[in-house]
Amino acid sequence: MKKKLIVAAATLLSASTAFAGGPEILPIEDYFSGFYVGGNISGQFMKSKQTAQLDMGSQLDVGPTLVTPIEDVFLPIPQVLLSGDGGAADVFGGIQGGFNWTFNHQWVLGLEGFGNWGNLSSTTSTTVNSVNAPLVNNVNQLIPFVPVNSDSNTNSNTVTLSTTTKIDSQYGLKGKLGWLVTPTTMIYGVIGAEWADLKVTTNANGAYNVNAVSDDESITSNGTFTGSESSSSTKVSVLAGGGIEQFVYQDIVSFFVEYDYSNFATVNVGPSDVTTSISGSTTVDGHTETFGDPTPLSQPIENVLTGGGNATVNAVQGGINVYFGRNWL
Repeated sequence: MKKKLIVAAATLLSASTAFAGGPEILPIEDYFSGFYVGGNISGQFMKSKQTAQLDMGSQLDVGPTLVTPIEDVFLPIPQVLLSGDGGAADVFGGIQGGFNWTFNHQWVLGLEGFGNWGNLSSTTSTTVNSVNAPLVNNVNQLIPFVPVNSDSNTNSNTVTLSTTTKIDSQYGLKGKLGWLVTPTTMIYGVIGAEWADLKVTTNANGAYNVNAVSDDESITSNGTFTGSESSSSTKVSVLAGGGIEQFVYQDIVSFFVEYDYSNFATVNVGPSDVTTSISGSTTVDGHTETFGDPTPLSQPIENVLTGGGNATVNAVQGGINVYFGRNWL
């Protein structure tokens, strides 16, 4: 009987000790710690400030005169300026990978590299018309030609300028600071550097028509002039943004939504040339000489076309991350 009492007392004491110590405390898992890789799809929205300038002056040679002394006739082209804002949107696909550290089971510090590919392209253009412009000689002196009919828009020209800004790839490195709403849910901010390949193309296209007479001679001429120049440069921008990330499959796969902002500096184009293509005829005392027939005459007008474009990009992306290597360090 005495033995039974001692065993019962020992059992009761053991149970009381276990109850006093409470349940066993399991360690908290830091879900967002470790390495990760993943992919994303983003909607990207670009705004671009685009410029262009064509300054041909009195360099458009529209043909020769036959009256002595022989000299060429030039049609002045007023300076054309373009300055405008363009916009574009496209879907980009990308990859990312990085490493996170979790502190005090509440804060997350991370570093991530990424690359995105797509096609953002924005174009701004302007068209300028000029009619009944005076004709000049090769030293910019007025020649006494007058339009045959001022109502028919003779001695006229039309010029269209356009600038296109394009981004097709982005890559960078960003730091991440997050706060855990729950062990599997994190809100975070990012800041870093983003590089983008900017390509800016400026185009000039024009056409002219001359039909004028003087006391001794008449001249008819028409043609076109074109110019195009591109410049590509890798520009770097500060990237800033934020997002939310949630584990959706155990402690392996997470889904995130993130917003990013970047602003890339201007890429300048030119100065570059335009090339003319002309044909026509001149007549004196019933004698007509043609030029540019059957092959139009061509000549370059040098260093008259310039342009430029920059880009501001807002991106909203969604994607997944796959975590691994929590116990490697």
